[in-house]
Amino acid sequence: SYTAAASHAIAASYSGDASDGASASGQLSEVVSPAGSTATALTSSLSESPAGQPVTLTATVTPAPDGGTVAFTDGGTAIPGCSSQGVSSANGVATCTYTFAVAGTHHLIASYSGDGSYPASSSSTFNQVVDPASTTTTMTSSWNPASPGQQITYTAKVTPIPDGGTVAFSDFGATITGCASV
Repeated sequence: SYTAAASHAIAASYSGDASDGASASGQLSEVVSPAGSTATALTSSLSESPAGQPVTLTATVTPAPDGGTVAFTDGGTAIPGCSSQGVSSANGVATCTYTFAVAGTHHLIASYSGDGSYPASSSSTFNQVVDPASTTTTMTSSWNPASPGQQITYTAKVTPIPDGGTVAFSDFGATITGCASV
């Protein structure tokens, strides 16, 4: 019973005995092919997640191979830290935890590399929906109460700290002049 796919050159040799001479066969080429096929399925711990929250991606290869790796890609690009995850021979599972920073729909594929006994396979596309991260905006005033004619500075603080965007200040729904897009 061979454990890996390969070609083998097999020969048989008879040692002979007191009344019969030794002999040898010609070589027989024994080809051990990879297992018929594998299937790879991809799931996520959260099919819809907010940006900045870690998500665990799980690839399951069946039948459970005795080796190989899984590469996780997003739109054809390797996901950092998820390009060569070992497959468990016990259950055919490979996992990777990744934090998506960009909101939108990410088109993920898990690709099993194959090994000496099992052929490669890829999952169908899994759509990971990443929602914009939740933010909280708080505001303070430099003077409250203030006197007529006194200049007031309003300060808005957005948490967690975003990587862009603007703040609009208004007074009873009407934009404060010069403060529409700060």
